[in-house]
Amino acid sequence: MSPRSPLSLAVLVAALGTPLAGCRSVGPDYERPELALPDAWHRDVREDLAEGSGDLRRWWAAFEDPVLDELIDRAAEGNLDLAIAAARVKEARGLRRVAEADRVPTVDMTGSASREKFSGATNPLLSGSTEVYHFGFDATWELDVWGRVARSVEAATADLQASEEALRDLHVILFAEVARNYVDLRTAQERARFASTNATAQESTLQLVNDRFDVGLVNSLDISQAEMNLARTQSVVPTFRLQATQSAHRIAVLLGEQPGAVYKLLGQDTPIPSSEDVLEVGIPADVLRRRPDVRQAERSLAAQTARIGVAEANLYPQFALTGNFGWDALKTSDIFSSSAQAWGFGIPFRWNLFDRGRIKGDIAAQEARAEALQASYEQTVLLALEEVENAMVALTEERRRIVYLEASVAAAESAVSLVRDLYNQGLTDFQPVLDSERTLAEQQDALASSRGLLARDLIALYSALGGGWDPDGGAAPEAGAEPDAGPTGDGGATDA
Repeated sequence: MSPRSPLSLAVLVAALGTPLAGCRSVGPDYERPELALPDAWHRDVREDLAEGSGDLRRWWAAFEDPVLDELIDRAAEGNLDLAIAAARVKEARGLRRVAEADRVPTVDMTGSASREKFSGATNPLLSGSTEVYHFGFDATWELDVWGRVARSVEAATADLQASEEALRDLHVILFAEVARNYVDLRTAQERARFASTNATAQESTLQLVNDRFDVGLVNSLDISQAEMNLARTQSVVPTFRLQATQSAHRIAVLLGEQPGAVYKLLGQDTPIPSSEDVLEVGIPADVLRRRPDVRQAERSLAAQTARIGVAEANLYPQFALTGNFGWDALKTSDIFSSSAQAWGFGIPFRWNLFDRGRIKGDIAAQEARAEALQASYEQTVLLALEEVENAMVALTEERRRIVYLEASVAAAESAVSLVRDLYNQGLTDFQPVLDSERTLAEQQDALASSRGLLARDLIALYSALGGGWDPDGGAAPEAGAEPDAGPTGDGGATDA
Protein backbone atom coordinates (compact mmCIF):
# COMPACT_ATOMS: atom_id res chain seq x y z
CA MET A 1 0.00 0.00 0.00
CA SER A 2 1.35 3.42 -0.88
CA PRO A 3 2.37 5.52 2.12
CA ARG A 4 0.62 8.41 0.45
CA SER A 5 -2.81 6.78 0.41
CA PRO A 6 -5.74 8.34 2.33
CA LEU A 7 -5.94 5.23 4.57
CA SER A 8 -2.34 5.72 5.71
CA LEU A 9 -3.11 9.33 6.49
CA ALA A 10 -6.19 8.37 8.53
CA VAL A 11 -4.20 5.85 10.57
CA LEU A 12 -1.53 8.46 11.29
CA VAL A 13 -4.15 11.05 12.33
CA ALA A 14 -5.81 8.57 14.70
CA ALA A 15 -2.48 7.51 16.20
CA LEU A 16 -1.51 11.10 16.92
CA GLY A 17 -4.92 12.23 18.10
CA THR A 18 -5.83 9.44 20.52
CA PRO A 19 -3.22 10.06 23.27
CA LEU A 20 -3.68 13.81 23.10
CA ALA A 21 -7.45 13.65 23.23
CA GLY A 22 -7.35 11.50 26.36
CA CYS A 23 -5.87 14.15 28.64
CA ARG A 24 -7.76 15.24 31.76
CA SER A 25 -10.15 18.20 31.54
CA VAL A 26 -9.04 21.34 33.34
CA GLY A 27 -11.36 23.23 35.65
CA PRO A 28 -13.31 22.06 38.70
CA ASP A 29 -15.30 18.84 38.57
CA TYR A 30 -18.87 19.58 39.55
CA GLU A 31 -20.24 18.27 42.82
CA ARG A 32 -23.78 18.96 43.86
CA PRO A 33 -23.88 21.23 46.93
CA GLU A 34 -24.78 19.46 50.14
CA LEU A 35 -27.21 21.53 52.18
CA ALA A 36 -28.10 21.04 55.83
CA LEU A 37 -31.84 20.33 55.84
CA PRO A 38 -34.10 19.52 58.78
CA ASP A 39 -35.22 15.91 59.11
CA ALA A 40 -38.88 16.90 59.40
CA TRP A 41 -41.20 19.88 59.21
CA HIS A 42 -41.92 21.74 62.40
CA ARG A 43 -44.59 19.96 64.41
CA ASP A 44 -46.72 23.10 64.74
CA VAL A 45 -47.06 23.56 60.98
CA ARG A 46 -47.84 19.98 59.96
CA GLU A 47 -50.85 19.44 62.18
CA ASP A 48 -53.44 17.17 60.50
CA LEU A 49 -50.94 16.41 57.71
CA ALA A 50 -49.42 12.98 57.12
CA GLU A 51 -45.66 12.46 57.02
CA GLY A 52 -45.47 10.01 54.11
CA SER A 53 -44.58 10.93 50.53
CA GLY A 54 -47.85 10.98 48.63
CA ASP A 55 -48.53 10.87 44.92
CA LEU A 56 -48.69 14.48 43.74
CA ARG A 57 -48.60 13.90 39.99
CA ARG A 58 -52.31 14.72 39.52
CA TRP A 59 -53.06 16.37 42.84
CA TRP A 60 -56.13 18.19 41.51
CA ALA A 61 -57.94 14.83 41.33
CA ALA A 62 -58.29 15.08 45.13
CA PHE A 63 -61.01 17.72 44.58
CA GLU A 64 -63.10 15.22 42.56
CA ASP A 65 -64.27 17.99 40.25
CA PRO A 66 -64.57 16.90 36.58
CA VAL A 67 -64.70 20.50 35.37
CA LEU A 68 -61.37 21.26 37.03
CA ASP A 69 -59.90 18.06 35.56
CA GLU A 70 -60.95 19.13 32.07
CA LEU A 71 -59.60 22.66 32.49
CA ILE A 72 -56.17 21.43 33.55
CA ASP A 73 -56.04 18.90 30.72
CA ARG A 74 -56.86 21.64 28.22
CA ALA A 75 -54.26 23.94 29.76
CA ALA A 76 -51.60 21.25 29.40
CA GLU A 77 -52.45 21.01 25.71
CA GLY A 78 -52.99 24.63 24.75
CA ASN A 79 -51.15 27.00 27.10
CA LEU A 80 -48.88 29.30 25.11
CA ASP A 81 -46.31 29.76 27.87
CA LEU A 82 -45.80 25.99 27.77
CA ALA A 83 -45.29 26.23 24.01
CA ILE A 84 -42.64 28.91 24.52
CA ALA A 85 -40.85 26.83 27.19
CA ALA A 86 -41.00 23.72 24.99
CA ALA A 87 -39.40 25.70 22.15
CA ARG A 88 -36.61 26.74 24.51
CA VAL A 89 -36.00 23.08 25.33
CA LYS A 90 -35.66 22.40 21.60
CA GLU A 91 -33.25 25.33 21.32
CA ALA A 92 -31.12 23.98 24.18
CA ARG A 93 -31.13 20.55 22.57
CA GLY A 94 -29.88 22.09 19.31
CA LEU A 95 -27.12 24.00 21.10
CA ARG A 96 -26.03 20.78 22.78
CA ARG A 97 -25.69 19.15 19.37
CA VAL A 98 -23.54 22.11 18.29
CA ALA A 99 -21.24 21.51 21.27
CA GLU A 100 -21.15 17.78 20.56
CA ALA A 101 -20.11 18.44 16.96
CA ASP A 102 -16.71 19.73 18.14
CA ARG A 103 -15.83 16.21 19.28
CA VAL A 104 -15.54 14.91 15.72
CA PRO A 105 -13.54 16.14 12.72
CA THR A 106 -15.07 18.59 10.29
CA VAL A 107 -14.72 17.60 6.65
CA ASP A 108 -15.26 20.01 3.77
CA MET A 109 -15.54 19.09 0.12
CA THR A 110 -13.71 21.55 -2.12
CA GLY A 111 -13.52 22.00 -5.85
CA SER A 112 -12.72 24.54 -8.50
CA ALA A 113 -12.30 24.96 -12.24
CA SER A 114 -10.42 28.01 -13.51
CA ARG A 115 -8.90 29.35 -16.72
CA GLU A 116 -6.20 32.01 -16.54
CA LYS A 117 -4.18 33.92 -19.20
CA PHE A 118 -0.71 35.13 -18.26
CA SER A 119 0.96 38.26 -19.56
CA GLY A 120 3.65 37.60 -22.14
CA ALA A 121 5.08 41.08 -21.63
CA THR A 122 6.37 40.19 -18.19
CA ASN A 123 7.42 36.61 -18.79
CA PRO A 124 7.35 35.17 -22.31
CA LEU A 125 7.62 31.65 -20.88
CA LEU A 126 4.21 32.05 -19.23
CA SER A 127 2.44 33.61 -22.18
CA GLY A 128 -0.87 32.06 -23.20
CA SER A 129 -3.63 30.60 -21.01
CA THR A 130 -3.99 27.56 -18.83
CA GLU A 131 -6.80 25.64 -17.15
CA VAL A 132 -6.64 24.21 -13.64
CA TYR A 133 -9.09 21.73 -12.11
CA HIS A 134 -9.27 20.80 -8.44
CA PHE A 135 -11.40 18.42 -6.39
CA GLY A 136 -10.73 17.20 -2.87
CA PHE A 137 -11.45 17.13 0.87
CA ASP A 138 -10.16 19.23 3.77
CA ALA A 139 -10.45 17.92 7.36
CA THR A 140 -9.85 19.61 10.74
CA TRP A 141 -10.05 18.00 14.16
CA GLU A 142 -9.42 19.87 17.37
CA LEU A 143 -7.54 17.68 19.84
CA ASP A 144 -9.32 18.15 23.14
CA VAL A 145 -6.09 18.04 25.15
CA TRP A 146 -7.33 20.18 28.05
CA GLY A 147 -11.00 19.22 27.92
CA ARG A 148 -12.36 22.45 26.46
CA VAL A 149 -14.75 20.57 24.21
CA ALA A 150 -15.71 18.11 26.96
CA ARG A 151 -16.50 20.97 29.34
CA SER A 152 -18.51 22.72 26.62
CA VAL A 153 -20.59 19.59 26.11
CA GLU A 154 -20.98 19.25 29.88
CA ALA A 155 -22.24 22.83 30.13
CA ALA A 156 -24.61 22.42 27.18
CA THR A 157 -26.00 19.21 28.67
CA ALA A 158 -26.67 20.90 32.01
CA ASP A 159 -28.25 23.86 30.19
CA LEU A 160 -30.56 21.44 28.39
CA GLN A 161 -31.51 19.79 31.66
CA ALA A 162 -32.13 23.21 33.24
CA SER A 163 -34.46 24.14 30.37
CA GLU A 164 -36.33 20.86 30.87
CA GLU A 165 -36.75 21.67 34.55
CA ALA A 166 -37.98 25.15 33.64
CA LEU A 167 -40.66 23.52 31.48
CA ARG A 168 -41.65 21.22 34.33
CA ASP A 169 -41.74 24.15 36.74
CA LEU A 170 -44.07 25.96 34.35
CA HIS A 171 -46.39 22.93 34.47
CA VAL A 172 -46.44 23.17 38.28
CA ILE A 173 -47.17 26.90 38.18
CA LEU A 174 -49.75 26.64 35.40
CA PHE A 175 -51.82 23.87 36.98
CA ALA A 176 -51.89 25.72 40.29
CA GLU A 177 -52.87 28.97 38.54
CA VAL A 178 -55.74 27.30 36.69
CA ALA A 179 -56.98 25.72 39.91
CA ARG A 180 -56.69 29.00 41.85
CA ASN A 181 -58.71 30.91 39.28
CA TYR A 182 -61.29 28.14 39.19
CA VAL A 183 -61.60 28.35 42.98
CA ASP A 184 -61.87 32.15 42.75
CA LEU A 185 -64.68 31.79 40.22
CA ARG A 186 -66.62 29.31 42.37
CA THR A 187 -66.01 31.47 45.46
CA ALA A 188 -67.39 34.55 43.73
CA GLN A 189 -70.42 32.54 42.60
CA GLU A 190 -71.08 31.29 46.13
CA ARG A 191 -70.72 34.78 47.59
CA ALA A 192 -73.18 36.01 44.96
CA ARG A 193 -75.60 33.20 45.89
CA PHE A 194 -75.44 34.11 49.57
CA ALA A 195 -75.97 37.79 48.75
CA SER A 196 -78.93 37.02 46.47
CA THR A 197 -80.51 34.78 49.10
CA ASN A 198 -80.10 37.47 51.75
CA ALA A 199 -81.52 40.08 49.38
CA THR A 200 -84.60 37.93 48.86
CA ALA A 201 -85.01 37.56 52.62
CA GLN A 202 -84.53 41.28 53.15
CA GLU A 203 -87.20 42.00 50.54
CA SER A 204 -89.58 39.97 52.67
CA THR A 205 -88.49 41.97 55.71
CA LEU A 206 -89.15 45.22 53.84
CA GLN A 207 -92.60 44.01 52.91
CA LEU A 208 -93.22 43.13 56.56
CA VAL A 209 -92.16 46.63 57.63
CA ASN A 210 -94.42 48.21 54.99
CA ASP A 211 -97.35 46.14 56.20
CA ARG A 212 -96.77 47.22 59.77
CA PHE A 213 -96.36 50.83 58.67
CA ASP A 214 -99.68 50.71 56.78
CA VAL A 215 -101.50 49.77 59.98
CA GLY A 216 -99.62 52.41 62.00
CA LEU A 217 -97.48 50.08 64.08
CA VAL A 218 -94.10 51.54 63.01
CA ASN A 219 -92.82 54.79 61.61
CA SER A 220 -91.11 55.51 58.29
CA LEU A 221 -87.64 55.18 59.83
CA ASP A 222 -88.00 51.40 59.84
CA ILE A 223 -88.86 51.50 56.12
CA SER A 224 -85.79 53.62 55.31
CA GLN A 225 -83.53 51.33 57.30
CA ALA A 226 -84.95 48.21 55.62
CA GLU A 227 -84.54 49.76 52.17
CA MET A 228 -80.95 50.75 53.00
CA ASN A 229 -80.12 47.25 54.19
CA LEU A 230 -81.63 45.66 51.07
CA ALA A 231 -79.88 48.03 48.66
CA ARG A 232 -76.53 47.48 50.33
CA THR A 233 -76.89 43.71 50.00
CA GLN A 234 -78.01 43.96 46.37
CA SER A 235 -75.07 46.25 45.53
CA VAL A 236 -72.43 43.56 46.13
CA VAL A 237 -73.94 41.02 43.71
CA PRO A 238 -72.64 42.76 40.54
CA THR A 239 -69.17 42.89 42.09
CA PHE A 240 -69.15 39.14 42.67
CA ARG A 241 -70.43 38.50 39.14
CA LEU A 242 -67.65 40.67 37.77
CA GLN A 243 -65.06 38.71 39.75
CA ALA A 244 -66.46 35.42 38.44
CA THR A 245 -66.39 36.67 34.85
CA GLN A 246 -62.82 37.93 35.16
CA SER A 247 -61.73 34.57 36.58
CA ALA A 248 -63.41 32.81 33.66
CA HIS A 249 -61.55 35.05 31.21
CA ARG A 250 -58.26 34.35 32.95
CA ILE A 251 -58.86 30.61 32.86
CA ALA A 252 -59.57 30.74 29.12
CA VAL A 253 -56.32 32.59 28.43
CA LEU A 254 -54.40 30.09 30.56
CA LEU A 255 -55.90 27.42 28.31
CA GLY A 256 -54.63 29.28 25.25
CA GLU A 257 -58.18 30.12 24.15
CA GLN A 258 -60.38 33.18 23.65
CA PRO A 259 -61.64 34.81 26.89
CA GLY A 260 -65.22 33.63 26.34
CA ALA A 261 -64.35 30.06 25.39
CA VAL A 262 -65.16 28.53 28.80
CA TYR A 263 -68.46 30.28 29.54
CA LYS A 264 -70.49 27.17 28.71
CA LEU A 265 -68.28 24.88 30.78
CA LEU A 266 -68.26 27.20 33.79
CA GLY A 267 -71.79 28.53 33.49
CA GLN A 268 -73.42 26.14 35.92
CA ASP A 269 -72.90 27.05 39.57
CA THR A 270 -71.19 24.32 41.53
CA PRO A 271 -69.74 24.29 45.06
CA ILE A 272 -66.28 25.53 45.87
CA PRO A 273 -63.85 22.60 45.41
CA SER A 274 -62.90 20.85 48.61
CA SER A 275 -61.02 17.73 49.59
CA GLU A 276 -61.25 15.44 52.58
CA ASP A 277 -58.06 13.57 51.66
CA VAL A 278 -55.21 13.64 54.16
CA LEU A 279 -52.27 15.23 52.39
CA GLU A 280 -48.88 13.52 52.74
CA VAL A 281 -46.16 16.16 52.83
CA GLY A 282 -43.06 13.99 53.15
CA ILE A 283 -39.85 15.47 54.54
CA PRO A 284 -37.93 18.63 53.59
CA ALA A 285 -35.43 16.66 51.50
CA ASP A 286 -38.31 15.69 49.19
CA VAL A 287 -38.54 19.34 48.14
CA LEU A 288 -35.17 19.09 46.41
CA ARG A 289 -36.28 15.99 44.56
CA ARG A 290 -39.73 17.17 43.56
CA ARG A 291 -39.54 20.91 42.94
CA PRO A 292 -38.46 21.71 39.39
CA ASP A 293 -37.32 25.24 40.28
CA VAL A 294 -34.82 23.78 42.77
CA ARG A 295 -33.68 21.24 40.19
CA GLN A 296 -33.34 23.99 37.58
CA ALA A 297 -31.19 26.11 39.90
CA GLU A 298 -28.93 23.12 40.57
CA ARG A 299 -28.53 22.34 36.86
CA SER A 300 -27.71 26.00 36.09
CA LEU A 301 -24.96 25.82 38.71
CA ALA A 302 -23.60 22.64 37.10
CA ALA A 303 -23.54 24.33 33.68
CA GLN A 304 -21.69 27.35 35.01
CA THR A 305 -19.14 25.17 36.81
CA ALA A 306 -18.32 23.50 33.50
CA ARG A 307 -17.84 26.91 31.86
CA ILE A 308 -15.00 27.62 34.28
CA GLY A 309 -13.14 24.70 32.68
CA VAL A 310 -13.89 26.07 29.20
CA ALA A 311 -12.33 29.39 30.22
CA GLU A 312 -9.31 27.76 31.88
CA ALA A 313 -8.56 25.70 28.76
CA ASN A 314 -7.73 28.96 26.96
CA LEU A 315 -4.62 29.29 29.17
CA TYR A 316 -3.02 26.34 27.38
CA PRO A 317 -2.04 25.66 23.78
CA GLN A 318 -4.71 24.34 21.48
CA PHE A 319 -3.78 21.53 19.09
CA ALA A 320 -5.52 20.30 16.00
CA LEU A 321 -5.07 17.77 13.25
CA THR A 322 -5.53 19.01 9.70
CA GLY A 323 -5.42 17.08 6.50
CA ASN A 324 -6.35 17.37 2.88
CA PHE A 325 -6.60 14.97 0.00
CA GLY A 326 -7.58 15.72 -3.57
CA TRP A 327 -6.72 15.87 -7.22
CA ASP A 328 -5.23 18.78 -9.20
CA ALA A 329 -4.97 18.59 -12.99
CA LEU A 330 -4.68 20.76 -16.06
CA LYS A 331 -7.13 18.63 -18.05
CA THR A 332 -10.44 17.14 -17.02
CA SER A 333 -9.39 13.75 -18.32
CA ASP A 334 -6.54 13.64 -15.77
CA ILE A 335 -8.49 14.87 -12.75
CA PHE A 336 -8.81 11.48 -11.02
CA SER A 337 -5.57 9.92 -12.18
CA SER A 338 -2.98 8.74 -9.65
CA SER A 339 -0.52 11.33 -10.83
CA ALA A 340 -3.02 14.11 -10.04
CA GLN A 341 -3.29 13.16 -6.39
CA ALA A 342 -2.30 15.78 -3.81
CA TRP A 343 -2.42 15.50 -0.06
CA GLY A 344 -1.05 16.92 3.13
CA PHE A 345 -1.49 16.88 6.90
CA GLY A 346 -0.27 18.82 9.86
CA ILE A 347 -0.61 19.44 13.59
CA PRO A 348 -1.03 23.19 14.02
CA PHE A 349 -1.29 24.71 17.47
CA ARG A 350 -2.12 28.10 18.88
CA TRP A 351 -1.08 29.45 22.27
CA ASN A 352 -2.13 32.87 23.44
CA LEU A 353 0.93 34.20 25.27
CA PHE A 354 0.35 37.94 25.44
CA ASP A 355 -3.36 38.21 26.31
CA ARG A 356 -3.43 36.07 29.41
CA GLY A 357 -4.82 38.93 31.50
CA ARG A 358 -8.02 38.79 29.46
CA ILE A 359 -8.22 35.02 29.85
CA LYS A 360 -7.65 35.16 33.61
CA GLY A 361 -10.24 37.89 33.86
CA ASP A 362 -12.71 35.67 32.03
CA ILE A 363 -11.91 32.80 34.41
CA ALA A 364 -12.50 35.06 37.40
CA ALA A 365 -15.80 36.21 35.90
CA GLN A 366 -16.94 32.62 35.31
CA GLU A 367 -16.00 31.67 38.88
CA ALA A 368 -17.92 34.66 40.24
CA ARG A 369 -20.98 33.64 38.24
CA ALA A 370 -20.71 30.14 39.68
CA GLU A 371 -20.56 31.59 43.20
CA ALA A 372 -23.66 33.66 42.49
CA LEU A 373 -25.51 30.64 41.10
CA GLN A 374 -24.56 28.55 44.13
CA ALA A 375 -25.96 31.25 46.42
CA SER A 376 -29.04 31.41 44.17
CA TYR A 377 -29.47 27.63 44.45
CA GLU A 378 -29.24 27.77 48.25
CA GLN A 379 -31.68 30.68 48.31
CA THR A 380 -34.10 28.77 46.07
CA VAL A 381 -34.02 25.85 48.50
CA LEU A 382 -34.67 28.12 51.49
CA LEU A 383 -37.52 29.89 49.73
CA ALA A 384 -39.02 26.53 48.79
CA LEU A 385 -38.92 25.37 52.42
CA GLU A 386 -40.45 28.67 53.52
CA GLU A 387 -43.20 28.35 50.91
CA VAL A 388 -44.08 24.85 52.08
CA GLU A 389 -44.19 25.77 55.76
CA ASN A 390 -46.20 28.94 55.08
CA ALA A 391 -48.70 26.88 53.08
CA MET A 392 -48.97 24.35 55.91
CA VAL A 393 -49.64 27.07 58.47
CA ALA A 394 -52.20 28.77 56.25
CA LEU A 395 -54.03 25.50 55.62
CA THR A 396 -54.07 24.52 59.30
CA GLU A 397 -55.25 27.92 60.53
CA GLU A 398 -57.92 28.28 57.84
CA ARG A 399 -59.32 24.88 58.81
CA ARG A 400 -59.66 26.15 62.37
CA ARG A 401 -61.21 29.41 61.23
CA ILE A 402 -63.83 27.77 59.04
CA VAL A 403 -65.16 25.75 61.99
CA TYR A 404 -65.86 28.97 63.90
CA LEU A 405 -67.41 30.62 60.86
CA GLU A 406 -69.77 27.70 60.29
CA ALA A 407 -70.88 27.94 63.92
CA SER A 408 -71.26 31.70 63.57
CA VAL A 409 -73.43 31.37 60.45
CA ALA A 410 -75.65 28.78 62.11
CA ALA A 411 -76.11 31.07 65.13
CA ALA A 412 -76.78 34.08 62.91
CA GLU A 413 -79.43 32.21 60.92
CA SER A 414 -81.15 31.24 64.15
CA ALA A 415 -80.92 34.80 65.46
CA VAL A 416 -82.51 36.24 62.31
CA SER A 417 -85.41 33.82 62.51
CA LEU A 418 -86.02 34.56 66.18
CA VAL A 419 -85.75 38.34 65.95
CA ARG A 420 -88.11 38.46 62.95
CA ASP A 421 -90.72 36.58 64.94
CA LEU A 422 -90.27 38.96 67.87
CA TYR A 423 -90.54 41.99 65.57
CA ASN A 424 -93.62 40.60 63.87
CA GLN A 425 -95.22 40.14 67.28
CA GLY A 426 -94.29 43.68 68.27
CA LEU A 427 -92.00 42.50 71.06
CA THR A 428 -88.90 44.31 69.78
CA ASP A 429 -88.04 47.27 67.60
CA PHE A 430 -86.53 47.07 64.12
CA GLN A 431 -82.89 47.65 65.08
CA PRO A 432 -82.21 44.04 66.22
CA VAL A 433 -83.71 42.79 62.94
CA LEU A 434 -81.49 45.13 61.00
CA ASP A 435 -78.38 44.12 62.97
CA SER A 436 -79.06 40.39 62.76
CA GLU A 437 -79.68 40.43 59.00
CA ARG A 438 -76.52 42.45 58.44
CA THR A 439 -74.52 40.09 60.65
CA LEU A 440 -75.88 37.04 58.82
CA ALA A 441 -74.91 38.50 55.44
CA GLU A 442 -71.42 39.32 56.70
CA GLN A 443 -70.85 35.91 58.26
CA GLN A 444 -72.15 34.00 55.25
CA ASP A 445 -69.88 36.04 52.98
CA ALA A 446 -66.94 35.39 55.31
CA LEU A 447 -67.75 31.66 55.29
CA ALA A 448 -67.78 31.55 51.48
CA SER A 449 -64.50 33.45 51.37
CA SER A 450 -62.99 31.08 53.93
CA ARG A 451 -64.01 28.05 51.89
CA GLY A 452 -62.28 29.61 48.90
CA LEU A 453 -59.19 30.41 50.96
CA LEU A 454 -59.07 26.85 52.26
CA ALA A 455 -59.08 25.48 48.71
CA ARG A 456 -56.46 28.02 47.66
CA ASP A 457 -54.26 27.09 50.64
CA LEU A 458 -54.47 23.43 49.68
CA ILE A 459 -53.55 24.29 46.09
CA ALA A 460 -50.64 26.40 47.36
CA LEU A 461 -49.35 23.48 49.42
CA TYR A 462 -49.60 21.06 46.51
CA SER A 463 -47.72 23.56 44.35
CA ALA A 464 -45.09 24.27 47.03
CA LEU A 465 -44.41 20.54 47.27
CA GLY A 466 -43.75 20.44 43.52
CA GLY A 467 -46.93 18.59 42.56
CA GLY A 468 -48.02 18.30 38.96
CA TRP A 469 -45.41 16.01 37.40
CA ASP A 470 -43.69 12.68 38.05
CA PRO A 471 -40.12 13.01 39.38
CA ASP A 472 -39.65 9.22 39.52
CA GLY A 473 -40.91 8.32 36.08
CA GLY A 474 -38.03 9.92 34.19
CA ALA A 475 -40.55 11.37 31.79
CA ALA A 476 -39.16 14.03 29.49
CA PRO A 477 -41.11 17.23 28.82
CA GLU A 478 -42.08 15.99 25.38
CA ALA A 479 -41.92 12.85 23.29
CA GLY A 480 -38.42 12.02 22.14
CA ALA A 481 -36.67 14.24 24.67
CA GLU A 482 -33.60 13.24 26.61
CA PRO A 483 -33.89 11.16 29.80
CA ASP A 484 -34.13 13.01 33.07
CA ALA A 485 -30.97 13.78 34.99
CA GLY A 486 -32.02 16.01 37.83
CA PRO A 487 -30.06 17.11 40.89
CA THR A 488 -30.16 13.63 42.39
CA GLY A 489 -28.86 11.90 39.25
CA ASP A 490 -25.60 11.79 37.37
CA GLY A 491 -27.02 10.87 34.02
CA GLY A 492 -26.66 13.07 30.99
CA ALA A 493 -29.07 13.78 28.20
CA THR A 494 -28.65 12.12 24.86
CA ASP A 495 -29.72 13.32 21.49
CA ALA A 496 -33.19 12.33 20.44
